[in-house]
Amino acid sequence: MQEIAVLETLRRGAAPLALAAIIGWPSAAPFHLALKSSTPGKDAAVQAAPKEIRLTFTAKPEVALSDIRVSSAAGKAVETGKVAATADSLTVAAPVVGPMPEGAYVVSWRTAGKDGHVIRGKFGFTVSAGSAVSASARPCATAGEGEEHAH
Repeated sequence: MQEIAVLETLRRGAAPLALAAIIGWPSAAPFHLALKSSTPGKDAAVQAAPKEIRLTFTAKPEVALSDIRVSSAAGKAVETGKVAATADSLTVAAPVVGPMPEGAYVVSWRTAGKDGHVIRGKFGFTVSAGSAVSASARPCATAGEGEEHAH
């Protein structure tokens, strides 16, 4: 019976849908990248201004489609250099060129995977000379938190 329904679907010109029904349609979700960790980490308090912002993803990001911006809590942009690949193919980094006095900062980022699917997000951190929290890479609090997917 199912074969007759598939043949009827093919006859009506819906071959791709019929083929998907027969072999199953794989989910694209596992192939999209997501932010895995960052340096400084989300909500970190660092003792000194970072020299660079590093973002590590669950899949290889396209460097040419990546952007990292830093701004103060008041919205004043902090100058950053060009995003570049690192020795780890899952990580990109941008040097921080502008001054970062003590205070709260927001990192806004955008990238895309090989499939061209754009994701973006933001997280905050604080520069505080009296901080005891390390600036080392930390996983995001919740996978996908602070991320937006553009279609």
